[in-house]
Amino acid sequence: MANNTILRHADGKFQKGVSASPEHKITSDNARVLASARWEKYRQAAVQRVIEEGRGIDPNVQGGADAWALLVSKQYIALMDSDKPRGDDLKAIGQVIGAMPMSHEVAQEQAGQAVTLSLSSAGLDRLVSLLGMIPIRQDIIDADEV
Repeated sequence: MANNTILRHADGKFQKGVSASPEHKITSDNARVLASARWEKYRQAAVQRVIEEGRGIDPNVQGGADAWALLVSKQYIALMDSDKPRGDDLKAIGQVIGAMPMSHEVAQEQAGQAVTLSLSSAGLDRLVSLLGMIPIRQDIIDADEV
C-alpha cells in the first residue's frame, strides 16, 4: 500500500494508508504542540498579510503593531464621524489606547488583586514622560524617602 493513500474495500469502507514518517503521526503526546505550531504559522501569515494591506493605506506600516495602530485610528475616525457612536465601541477604543482599564483589570481590582500593566517600550517612555509632567507637592513628601 502506498504512503498516505486511501483504499476503498469491497464492502465500501475506506482505509487510510500507513504513513512512512512516524514523526508526523499525531498522538495525544504531540497533538497540542502540533496544533500550536499550526496556529502560529497561520498567525504569522495573517500578520504578514495585514502588514501588506496596511502599507497599501499607509506606507509607514512596518509591523503588526503599526498595522494595529492604523486599524485603531481608522476605527476612531469612524466613531468620530458617526452621529450615534455606540458606547461599546467608544469603550473599546478607550481601552485599546489605555484611557480606560480593560474589563479583566476592573475585575481584578474589584477582587482585590494587583493589576498587571503591559507596555511596549514606546508606551513605557510615554508613561514616564506623562508622569514627569505631574507637579510634585513638596509639602507631602517626607525628605527621608526622597
